[in-house]
Amino acid sequence: GGSAGGNNVSHASSQFDPSVPFFVSQASQAPPEALARAWRKSSVGTSLFGGLAASEKEHRLTNCSWRLWGIALTKERAACARLTQRAAAGYGTEIPEDSDVEDDRNESSTSLKNAASSGEDEPEIKEEAPSELPLWRQPTITWAPPRITPNLYVVMVSIHGLVRGEEMELGKDADTGGQVKYVVDMARELGRHPHVARVDLFTRLVGPNIDGVDESYSVPLEPLDGPDGRSFVRRLQCGDSSVYYPKEQLWPHLREYSDRCVPVIQQTLAALNAQSDDRIRLACVHGHYADAGEIAANVACTLGVPMVLTGHSLGRNKLEHLLRGGRISPAEVEKKYNISRRIEGEERALNVADIVITSTAQEIAEQWALYDGYAPRLASVLRKTAASTRYGRSMALMKVIPPGVG
Repeated sequence: GGSAGGNNVSHASSQFDPSVPFFVSQASQAPPEALARAWRKSSVGTSLFGGLAASEKEHRLTNCSWRLWGIALTKERAACARLTQRAAAGYGTEIPEDSDVEDDRNESSTSLKNAASSGEDEPEIKEEAPSELPLWRQPTITWAPPRITPNLYVVMVSIHGLVRGEEMELGKDADTGGQVKYVVDMARELGRHPHVARVDLFTRLVGPNIDGVDESYSVPLEPLDGPDGRSFVRRLQCGDSSVYYPKEQLWPHLREYSDRCVPVIQQTLAALNAQSDDRIRLACVHGHYADAGEIAANVACTLGVPMVLTGHSLGRNKLEHLLRGGRISPAEVEKKYNISRRIEGEERALNVADIVITSTAQEIAEQWALYDGYAPRLASVLRKTAASTRYGRSMALMKVIPPGVG
C-alpha cells in the first residue's frame, strides 16, 4: 500500500492549508486501492467486542496518511538526488527507462553488424552513462573521504561556582561540585573534535582580593587544552566582581551578564573568520543549570542561533521533595533557595531551547514533565509530525546522554 501511495502523492504540489484536515489533503491524492486497504486495516477490531471506536479509526487513518506523505517525500528526495548526480556527471537530467536502454543497446549492436557486413568504417561508440548500466557493469568509483574542516564555534555557559581547568576545588562550597567538572571536561573534549574550531566556556569573573578565593578565578581567559588548544574558559563580570555570590543571589545580574556575552561572542567569531579560509559559524549556545540556561536563552535569541539546555537539577522537582518531607515550610524554601525565581528561569530556558540534554529517561518523564514548557504526549506528536513545526508549533527535543558518553 505504501509503494502505490508513494508513486501518486506529490509533496512539492501540496500546500499547507490550515482549513483542510491533513488526511483529507493527502487522501485526495492517494489511489483508491491504497485507501481501501488502509480502511480495511483500520477497521480490524482488537477488542473483545470486535470493533474499534470511531476516534481510533480516525487516528489510524491519520497515521496512514503521514506514512504515505513520508514515503512520497523520501522518493522525491531520492529522485532529486539522482538527477543532481546525473547533471553533475554531464548526462543530463532525464533518466531513461530500462527498456529504452536495452533498445539502445540492441540498436547499437545491429548497426555494428550491418557496418561490418557492408565494409563501412565502424561508427564511433559513445560510452554509456554509468547510471544507465546495470550495477554489475558500472565502473568502479574510487571513494575519497571528505575534507574535514573545523568550522563550528561552540559557546557554553556555567555561571555559578568556581570554574577553572586545573586543580578544580570541588567541594570548596555548595556551588562548586560535579557540574564544574562536567562542563570543563565537556568543553575540553568538544575542543578536540575535528569539526570544532573553538569552544568558549563562559563563567563569571571573581576577584581578585577576595578572602578564600584564588586569584586564578579573576583571569579573563584560561586555555583548557594547552596554548595551542581550541577550548577556553572565558570569565566576565557578573554583578560586583569583588563579591562571591552564591547561586541563589545571582538572578538580578543575569541579564547584565547576557549583555556582556553578546559582543564578546561576536568579536570572537569575527576573529575566527578573519584567520580561516573556511566560514566559521556559531553552532549553538549551551546553558547549564537554570541560571546559565536563562543567559543562554537571552544570548541565543539575540544572535539567532540554536540553544541547548542541560538542567543538571530542576527546581520543581526539588520543591516537591522539600515540601513532601514536611520539615520546611514553603516560605522558608522560598527564602533559602529563591525557588520561584529558579523555576521561572527554567521555564524561560525550556521555551527557547531546541534540545534539552538529560541523563536518564526518568528525568524526562518525572521531572521535565512537571514544567509548563514540556508535555510528553504533545512533544511526541510534534516530533512525529515534523511538518507542523514549520508553522510555529514546536517543543524542545529531549535527548538522553548519560554522563561520560560521547
